[in-house]
Amino acid sequence: MEKPLLTGRTIYLSGLAERIVKHEITINRKLNTREIREFLSDNNETVETGDMLRILKLMREKILKDLNHKMEISFY
Repeated sequence: MEKPLLTGRTIYLSGLAERIVKHEITINRKLNTREIREFLSDNNETVETGDMLRILKLMREKILKDLNHKMEISFY
């Protein structure tokens, strides 16, 4: 997963991050497992294979923590 790009008070998120923040992601086989693995390794997390709900919860918590104190969100 690409790391968010910070520019002043605007944060730019990848498409996967956008879907998680907006609660529009569905748990299915289309979810990019490489992005998930990269996210987990970047955040020193380990998750059992198939535990998608926990993965998404961890990702969403991390993204929202990154967004804390930001004035606006822009997606690319």
